[in-house]
Amino acid sequence: MKIGILTQPLRYNYGGILQNMALQTVLRKEGHSEVCTLDYSVPSKGTFALLKWEIKKRLGHLIDRKSFPVVTHIPTEAEKDMMFAGIDAFMERHIVRTPRFTSEEDFRRWAQEEDPDALIVGSDQCWRLRYNPFIDSMFLSFTDSPEVRRIAYAASFGTAAWEYDDALTARCSRLLSRFDGVSVRETSAVDLCRSHFGVRADLVLDPTMLLGPDEYASIVASEKVPASPGNLFVHLLDPDPEKSRFVREYAASRNLTGFSILPPYQVENLTRKAIRKHPQDCIYPSPAVFLRAFMDSEEVIVDSFHACVFAIIFHKPFHVLTNSSRGNARFDSLLELFSLQDRLVTPESPGSAGQSVPICWEHVDEVLSSMKESSIGFLRASLNPENKSVI
Repeated sequence: MKIGILTQPLRYNYGGILQNMALQTVLRKEGHSEVCTLDYSVPSKGTFALLKWEIKKRLGHLIDRKSFPVVTHIPTEAEKDMMFAGIDAFMERHIVRTPRFTSEEDFRRWAQEEDPDALIVGSDQCWRLRYNPFIDSMFLSFTDSPEVRRIAYAASFGTAAWEYDDALTARCSRLLSRFDGVSVRETSAVDLCRSHFGVRADLVLDPTMLLGPDEYASIVASEKVPASPGNLFVHLLDPDPEKSRFVREYAASRNLTGFSILPPYQVENLTRKAIRKHPQDCIYPSPAVFLRAFMDSEEVIVDSFHACVFAIIFHKPFHVLTNSSRGNARFDSLLELFSLQDRLVTPESPGSAGQSVPICWEHVDEVLSSMKESSIGFLRASLNPENKSVI
């Protein structure tokens, strides 16, 4: 079958990139040789919009430095190419993509020209309204073909709260009623689909968990990634003083050497001075470096959903620092599935990490094996025209 995949933008999101690579890999294993991801990005802001944005951030920095801790800089396209060169090279080798879309019309044109047999939307927070400028496209609004198979695999709202207004709810519910299979990756999303869309959704694994550690290790070996500089991998998307203190105290108590792979200046805290004076400190490493960090670590501390996933895949003792701004529902569902709720801790209470019981990896693997079987079974049934689901 010719299959198109729609997910969140892939630019510098390690988890998003690897879940997309994993889904493509699984689909090819299932015999679908023509698989590609519909790549897209938000259109660049115009000069006037950028100026308004800069003024807002600078005024905010003067008035409230807690909410606006740094006057961030929006990188130019050339600066993005420099910052994400390693990531882009990895994706060129491991992910088949379309040219980058920047409008709803680009999605529609692609569907008309390519005439896919199936479209799969998911994983990541593809149905999170605040993160998605093309929310209608995430419900496959860009094709009217009655022949195409429409599937949601491990779709996520990222939160247990409902963010859609009545009009958007009605529109997306109508679109979703045309799907041949709907699955989500959080138990809260199962409830949201039922109560707001009137649709039954299956609970499945995030695509990253459909591959095993050996498959990821082989990617690292092929990329020739050097050893990591420590044995406590710290991956914090939203660092702050409390989290930093937690990491320092935990590392000292375990006699571990913490390390991170993220650059000192990231998109969220990038300054014009940094990108011009210290460009090497703004470069994101390849996703293979992210994978190698788990392989080399004795323990892991994260506030990222996919970093939590890979700690489980690689059997690394871990702690998740709560990250409510990005959505804790994802962590709650994942950790409950594997009976690892005590791994979610608050940075204000470093002592709570010491109360976590050792992880029973045998139980984790039993759950993972069972869920993997049912998750791949969902994909097979949804892609098979002889087994069209009735929603």
